[in-house]
This record gives sequence, structure tokens and C-alpha cells, in this order.
Amino acid sequence: MELAAKLGKRLKMIRIAAGIKQKDLSVKLNIPAPLLSMYEKGTREPSLAFLNKFTDFFKLPLSQLFTLMEDVTPKRNNSE
Repeated sequence: MELAAKLGKRLKMIRIAAGIKQKDLSVKLNIPAPLLSMYEKGTREPSLAFLNKFTDFFKLPLSQLFTLMEDVTPKRNNSE
């Protein structure tokens, strides 16, 4: 999966976990709702300025957007 798509899933997951609607977040971050939608769908790469606004709003370190993007699904051990 490409970076924009992984990052978009992560952005959406954080927003939903916080219980914030996409439209409400776009107002708080002062960006158009369709742009936020494109970021979450992975059809457009977010700017660093947006990522900084996003992480500041959610009080997260910027690195958390990238360090937790790996698939955390446990792998089955076929030798069992």
C-alpha cells in the first residue's frame, strides 16, 4: 500500500477514535472538508503544514503518524 493511502487510513482512524466528524475537524483545522476527505482517502498527499496542524490538534507527536502505520496483524506461525 502506498504511503498516502496508509497515512490517510491513519488520519481517519485517529479522527474517528476521537469522535470528531470530518466536517467539524476541517473547520477546526481551517481547511476545506473535501481536502480532508482526499487526505483520508489517500488520493492526495497532505502537506507538512497540515500534518503539523493535525498532530497539534490531537496533541500527538508527528512521528506517531508514521511509526504506527505498519500492519500490526499477528502473523501465523506455520510451524505449529
